[in-house]
Parts: sequence; structure tokens; C-alpha cells
Amino acid sequence: MNFLDPVFQILTHFQDHPESNLKLLLNHTLKTQKSLPSPKTTLLVYDIIRRQQILDTVIKRFSRIRLEKIDPRNRVLLRMGVYLLLYSDATPDHAAVNEIVGRSARSSRGFVNALLRNLARQRHQVLKDLQEIRDPKIRYSISPLLVSELNRISANPEENLQYLNTKPVFHLRANTRVLSVSRLRQHLTDRPRELLCILDWHPTKRPTRRDTPHGLLPFAFEH
Repeated sequence: MNFLDPVFQILTHFQDHPESNLKLLLNHTLKTQKSLPSPKTTLLVYDIIRRQQILDTVIKRFSRIRLEKIDPRNRVLLRMGVYLLLYSDATPDHAAVNEIVGRSARSSRGFVNALLRNLARQRHQVLKDLQEIRDPKIRYSISPLLVSELNRISANPEENLQYLNTKPVFHLRANTRVLSVSRLRQHLTDRPRELLCILDWHPTKRPTRRDTPHGLLPFAFEH
């Protein structure tokens, strides 16, 4: 799982420097390591950050060490491990645990291993319990400030929070040397059939510019 290394690198940097532009950080990492499976890496980075409140809630449940006292690198690794165990059907539990433990410091491996294996044994109950959480800050992994503001200005804050926490079905990347973002929006509005052609591409196939309309490339898919 070589894609976990850049994910760990990006998430660690973003944790230490939350003012960083995540999109630029991600693009820089993918550009400098061209062999990486960028759609998978991109989705994993964004989804772990999107679910951070939930992931931290699970870590707190299984850790005897307070979250803020856990080594920062281990916090990132545990978030990755919890995400893989709860939300990634593509990774077997034992493989997820081994990959995360193998990336932790030797002095921390016992702690990381025990926490993730306990979670793996209780996975179904944990997922059920998470569905019953009513606190919107945790349920939707949204900052308390944003929840408070939505409660103030929105007639239906719950619906807004659910929308904000919804992962896009797919992403598109445009080659801006060929097609501007504004032209891309207009193009997809005027020619919806070409969007359907894009959706027909298999997510593991890497199309060339010759295969794609007007510089448009599929960026990341989830089915």
C-alpha cells in the first residue's frame, strides 16, 4: 500500500500547519511522486480530513491516553487506521492494522496495534453507535463555529450540515492550459452527453488527452 506513505506525509503536514492550502499540498505531492495512484490518494486524504471529528471520537473511545497527549504522528496514523477499518471495504482488517503499525515508531507499536485490533473486533458495534450520535459537530465532523452559524442563519441546519458532509460522487480535473474552469462549467452545461461518456470510463483506466474531450480528464471516482 505505497499510497499510504504520501497520505501520511500530507496529513502530518496539514496537522502541523493547518493554515496550509491542502489542494496545493496534495497537488505538489502527487506531482513529485508520479507513480502514485492519485485518485485513491486524493480521496483518502480528503475523506480522512472530512471525517476527522468522527475518527477522533473513535480513538478517544479506545485509548487510555487523552487524544491531545498522543504523539502527533501517532494521531495521524490512528486516524488513517480507524478510517481504513470503518470506511474502506477494499482493505482487509489485518492488512490495515499491519500497514499502520508498521509505520509507527517501535516504542508506540504496542499501543497502536492494541487500539486498532480492539476496534477491528468491535467494528460493527462501533459503526452502529456512530449512527446514533446526535451531536452535529461529531455526526457531521463540522466545526462548532460553523454549526453555531448555521443554526443562526438556516431554517434547516440539519439538511445543510448533511449536504456539507457529503462526499462528491466523482471529481473532474481540467487541463487549464486547454480549458478554463468557466469554459468547463459551460461546456458540461451545454453538452451533458460528454459528461455521460466520462462516467462510462473505468476508474482504473488512465485516459490520454487524445481520448478526452477538450482537455477534460476524470480525476477521481467512487461507485
